[in-house]
Amino acid sequence: MPLDLGALRDTAMSAGGGSNALLASQDRLAAARKRSGTQMAELLAMLAASGGRGVSLPTGGGGGAPINGRVSGNVDTWITAAMRATGLNEKYRGILRTLVQHESGGNPSAVNRWDINAKRGTPSQGLAQTIPGTFSAYRLRGFQGASPGEGQIMDPEENLVAAIRYALSRYKSLDNLPGVRSMRAGGGWKGY
Repeated sequence: MPLDLGALRDTAMSAGGGSNALLASQDRLAAARKRSGTQMAELLAMLAASGGRGVSLPTGGGGGAPINGRVSGNVDTWITAAMRATGLNEKYRGILRTLVQHESGGNPSAVNRWDINAKRGTPSQGLAQTIPGTFSAYRLRGFQGASPGEGQIMDPEENLVAAIRYALSRYKSLDNLPGVRSMRAGGGWKGY
């Protein structure tokens, strides 16, 4: 059964949440599309039951997606470690959750094989979808993330640290990320 975006919009607007509720519902719908089977049905049911008020998506509770079977943790623990390593203020936690949700869906093993970077032979990879050159230039030397060793693009903590350092260098603040600016203006997420 196809998802009815019009009904989703009407539900969000009639619940008194206005455009913010609509944006939150659209984001949750996009996240639900990334999930399959029972998880998608459960998320859509939760959204429908919320009357447009939105729902909290799980960020992981036990072990994370393995990299060679060795990574543990979840999105929140990886974000916390990356924030500590970069000295990032707690106020940016929400932006990092949004970035991770939109870039990889929280999957530290994600590899984008369709965008311009992939066509150039350097696919975006990992939790924050960094490309190898950017990861290499912005990774934090001496920092060991969630998996054994150092300098691993698919390590969720190292990937996120490199993404934060790149974003701060290029945009001066996470508030200036293209996706953040677009969403604050009522648009959708835009990659960085």
